Amino acid sequence: MWRSRSFNVADILAFVGLGLVGVGSGLVALLAPEAACLVPLAGAVLGMGMVWFKGSDQLQASLTAIAAAVLLLIGFSVMGMGVFSLTGGESSAFSPLENLAWASTLCLAPGALLALTGTAVFWMQQRWLAKTAVATPDVAAHIQRQPAELAPTTNQNILDYRARLAQAQGYRQQILALVAQQGGAFGLAVPQLTADLEQWAQRVRQLVLRLSAYEENAVVRRDETAVPAAIARLEVQLAAESDPELRAEIEQTLGVYRRQAAQLAALQRLMRRTQLDLEETVAAMGTLYSQLQVLGALEIDSGRARRLAHDVAEQVHRLDDLLAAVEEVYARTAAG
Repeated sequence: MWRSRSFNVADILAFVGLGLVGVGSGLVALLAPEAACLVPLAGAVLGMGMVWFKGSDQLQASLTAIAAAVLLLIGFSVMGMGVFSLTGGESSAFSPLENLAWASTLCLAPGALLALTGTAVFWMQQRWLAKTAVATPDVAAHIQRQPAELAPTTNQNILDYRARLAQAQGYRQQILALVAQQGGAFGLAVPQLTADLEQWAQRVRQLVLRLSAYEENAVVRRDETAVPAAIARLEVQLAAESDPELRAEIEQTLGVYRRQAAQLAALQRLMRRTQLDLEETVAAMGTLYSQLQVLGALEIDSGRARRLAHDVAEQVHRLDDLLAAVEEVYARTAAG
């Protein structure tokens, strides 16, 4: 879980530096032999462990882990000097108690403080990464668990809409995987971005459901043919009718049909717009995925991450407005 997925130049340099310090301390401990040399060796090993388990591929995480490792190494080295002064001080002019006091004041206490500071920096980084980490959802399983609303159909238009839905859900899966890899850069925006991506996919699903309902609505299909025919028939009757009362009744009926025809035309236009917006939305998700792929090879800073999160939220709001318009026109058509 905590193991880094890859190493950058800073990680490699840190490993080389810490490794050289560790090897040098180990050789001195073997040749001297002096137990105090084991303290810097322990600091070097622990520092290398911090870099290894930094928990993110981001340069920021690497630099933070390296800084923590350096503080830890310096602290252990200073404490090693204190231990050396205590264990190798037979010729010291100070008494053992005075020697302990000086070693504690000048080496042991400052070294311990530095080591604790480095440990605290690393611990806070790991805690922050744990908070901002996001598990990649199993979207493929989500697609397989389609509700009963997506019933089997042979309508080619509906099959095309569902293909767009599957494409959008696939993009969402890949985007979340990339966000999980770059979680440190997105920081506190990760939970909101994840929620917005879920809403985005849900809005696409709602568009598909509404378009599918339109395609399968037998009443609307019938009215799209019957209403123009009724208008044409009534216009012929009106032109041939001379009785004022009958003309008034025909005109009233004709007005109802014309209003219904206007509603049907508005619904047709809105459905065409919805089809285009569905295409645009899926393309926008593909564009976002491509951007994250390109940026994944670079370093995503927090400003760029916020802009990407803002773009997702804007897409959700746009689809909310479109769905509200669709529902309004659809309701008027059904009532009219």
